[in-house]
Amino acid sequence: MIEKGISLILPTRDRPKLAYRLLKSIRETASNIDKVEVVLYLDEDDEDSQQIDYPGVSLLKIIGNEKRMGAMNDACYTRSHGEFIMLVNDDMLFRTKNWDLTIVKEFARFADGIVLLYGNDRYYGQRIPTFPILSRTVCGIMGHICPVEYKRHCIDPHILDVFSRLTQLGHDRCIYLPKVVFEHMHYELSTAAYDTQERFIDDKEDQKMFSALAIDRQNIAIKLAAHIESYASGVKCKPRRVQ
Repeated sequence: MIEKGISLILPTRDRPKLAYRLLKSIRETASNIDKVEVVLYLDEDDEDSQQIDYPGVSLLKIIGNEKRMGAMNDACYTRSHGEFIMLVNDDMLFRTKNWDLTIVKEFARFADGIVLLYGNDRYYGQRIPTFPILSRTVCGIMGHICPVEYKRHCIDPHILDVFSRLTQLGHDRCIYLPKVVFEHMHYELSTAAYDTQERFIDDKEDQKMFSALAIDRQNIAIKLAAHIESYASGVKCKPRRVQ
């Protein structure tokens, strides 16, 4: 495991230009790039993406034929080394300098490791953790980074709902960082220059799965609360939002 390291989970297909743009932004904004790894999930028939490389950025490539985003994310998580895990997209940009130092600093405030951290995507903002960041401790308690059943949608609402339920159990561990910008570019026309694929996918099946997993999310929230309450230090840190 990379000590205090960060693993960025990146499934990508047929969009190497976007991936290179993302990697460039990571390299230019991270303070300790040697403690950052990017774990890519690449399709077996996507030879162009399999050639992706970027100087100074540690890349771990997983090649397979999985079509479900949930399963791709979890495969990357299983092979990752970082203490902190972040789900990212190829159509995003890291905008804020030293974002990695901020992540480590924020997690350090919670010795039990139970936190959902997320930055400003300049679209949903505080409402949705578009690019959620979790500790390996949280993932271990959940049993995964996200359910493998999700095909494309509902992953970030699923994670948010777990932590919303945890808040209802008396532990508010959702931390939004408005000045740490991970910009989601999907709504900008400029993205069309990089992406020729159809991206409009029906989310009805994922919505049904989200509803079906409600009991699982409640059980996970209960486990997270138990971990917090039984942690040896007994210290409960009051969440704050960075201004």
